[in-house]
Amino acid sequence: MADPTKSPVSMVTSTIERMSGPKWQHKTTNGKYWVSTSDVMFTGWETMVFAIRPDGDIDYSELECGRYSNEDFAYWGHIKMFQKWDEKD
Repeated sequence: MADPTKSPVSMVTSTIERMSGPKWQHKTTNGKYWVSTSDVMFTGWETMVFAIRPDGDIDYSELECGRYSNEDFAYWGHIKMFQKWDEKD
């Protein structure tokens, strides 16, 4: 019997778990921007900024993106990105 840890199914499962969602997400205090940081399978850690439409939905057209080599850099990058966009009108 094949080793289940080496099967394509287990590889897909681990990929799904890794891509399971953002690590940090915040709406700016002015309510206009959404800042999201995730560990993305092919690009590593990244922070993306999106606009929030007047109806409250997120416009997923990226306004800015920052990429990081590890979780610590991503954490501080998320904070800096949030502060930058929180100061915008």
